[in-house]
Formats: sequence, structure tokens, C-alpha cells
Amino acid sequence: MAAKLQFIQKDVPIIDVHYHYFAPHILGPMGEFVIAGPDETPEAMAKLGTSAVIYSPVIWSKYNTEWPSEKWVDFCRTLTDEQAKEVQKLPTQRGSFAPLPFPHVSESIKALQYGEEECAPKPDGYAITTSANNIYLGDPAFDEILQECDRRKVVLFVHPSETVMPPLDGRTYGFQMIEFPTETARCLMTMIDQGTFTKYPNISWIFSHNAGSFPFLFQRVIRTLSGSKLIGVGGPGAKQTNRIAEANNGKTLQEVFAGGNIYIESSQGTAAQQVLLKSMGIGAGNLLTGSDWPFTGKVEVEATLREMHGPELSGLYNSREIAGIRAGNALQLLPRLKHEWIKAGIVNEV
Repeated sequence: MAAKLQFIQKDVPIIDVHYHYFAPHILGPMGEFVIAGPDETPEAMAKLGTSAVIYSPVIWSKYNTEWPSEKWVDFCRTLTDEQAKEVQKLPTQRGSFAPLPFPHVSESIKALQYGEEECAPKPDGYAITTSANNIYLGDPAFDEILQECDRRKVVLFVHPSETVMPPLDGRTYGFQMIEFPTETARCLMTMIDQGTFTKYPNISWIFSHNAGSFPFLFQRVIRTLSGSKLIGVGGPGAKQTNRIAEANNGKTLQEVFAGGNIYIESSQGTAAQQVLLKSMGIGAGNLLTGSDWPFTGKVEVEATLREMHGPELSGLYNSREIAGIRAGNALQLLPRLKHEWIKAGIVNEV
């Protein structure tokens, strides 16, 4: 059992686990999308009241569907090193989720080896997307990579990608409005279907945006599977239910989500969603704070703050649990940052 953390200051600091990193000096010459830079981080943290941010890059689907593997692998290494440089400058205020070059198996395993054994400082975790090369994370195609992630007990920060199915007509509305949260739901359902969370219990998974639309569909999923137990039953859905039951060792859906290795961050959500997350089995110890900066927070700061503090505003959690959601849970997930905070006298282990 992890040691308890005691914060020195009365107002518990906040760790933002969903903070996008842009490197204009790299992305600009490539003609890639840029809307911010690391030099804006201090101002963003002041606006949002955060004490540390965990950088993660924006990963577009074209990187893993259209780019040659060598280009995508090199880009991941470059961003990994650039983010590490930022962490070196301010190790108590910065962290890094380094990108992994999914879907390329040997290349992703080599990237993990580099991150865990050579990169200094070591990444706090790794950034991936709900799908790569139009394949969702639960697909057996990723088993070899996930086996290595499980062996190394890493943190995987999962951000939605542009929609896989069906393709979206961009003339109607932007993919980030409905398709991003729906992609997270599709990804989660695929992983449940294949027993991914049960198969790889040593991976700590962080899902963005309050788990997307999945919490709203949770009861429907239960009903479709003919009850809260993932067990075999008769009827038209029996074959699917039996397969899912076998993949998850007969656990209920709530037991899968309460298993301890699924974390949900609060960006672009509401206080009302916390009721749904709780009903799924997600406990206070598995909630994290995120902003999704700079896509939120640059202009409508108050709205972003309400989203970030959805768990607190819900009234569902006591002060000890809120301290965990603000920073304590993240520190238990991110030992490098926890060490830096202890060394700096921000928190004590008791």
C-alpha cells in the first residue's frame, strides 16, 4: 500500500495531467499545427491555479496512418527529448507523457526502452491515442506493446483521436465536438470486449475528458450485456456476452472500472458527470485534474476552472478525497514528480 501524503500548505496544490505541449521551433518548420508554446506555460498555470503540468503532445491520426514509420518514430523521439528538456528546467513544475509510435510494434518497444532506461529525466508516462492506424487499443495487434508496458508498469495517457468509424464529413461540424468523446467510448468498449484492463493490470491508464461519452452509455452497455455480471446467458447476445465474460474473468463492469488501474481526468466535463463515474465504479482515488490547455483556458478561464474542478463542485467527495483528486492521486502515479515535491517540501509521506 502506498504511503499517505500530507500537504504542507492549507490549500492543496493542483497537478494538471492534461496539458498539451507544442514545440513551435520544431512544428513550425514542418508546417504542423501550433497554437501555443512552452513560454506560455507560466501564464497558463497562473490563470488556472496549477502548481505542476504534465506535458503531452497533440497526436494527429495522420502520424500513424499516413506518415512513413521512420518519420513518426523520429518525431516521437524528438518530442520526448524536447519535453524532457522542459522538465529538467523546472522538475517540480513540469512532467512529461512522452509519445509512443503506435501502431509500430518493435519501434514502440524501443521507444519504451529509451524512455525508461536512457532518457533523462525519465518520462512520467507515455501518450497514446484511442486508436492508431484506425485500430482501437483493445485490438490484439497491440498486445506485444502492451505486454511490454505491463512489464514495465508504465502510465499510459490516452487521448481521443479523430474518428475511425464512420468517417466524418468536415462540412457538418468539427470532430472534436462529438467524435472525440465518442472515440473514447468506442476505445473503452473495445478494451472491455477484449479484457485489456484485466489482461494488463500493471498498466495505469488515464482517459481524457471524463471518459468521453462512455459514462452516459454505461447503463445501456450493462443492459445490452444482459445484466451487471459479464457472465454467459441465453438469448441473441449470449455468444458476445460469453466471450466478454471469459476475457474479464467474470467481473462485473463496475469491478473492471474499480480494479484500480483506470484513471479519469476532469477536463471538458461537468460536476454532474461525477455521479455517472461513481456509478461505474471509479472511486475518488482514481480521479485526476486536467485542463486540456490550450484548447481550453486561454480565453474562457472561468468555464475551464469549473470543468477542472468538477469533482469538487459535485459535492460527492470529502476534503481528503479532494486533496487526492487535486494532486495526491497524480503523485502516487508519478513517482519522479512525487520525489521532487517531497524534496522541495511541498508534501510529506506519512
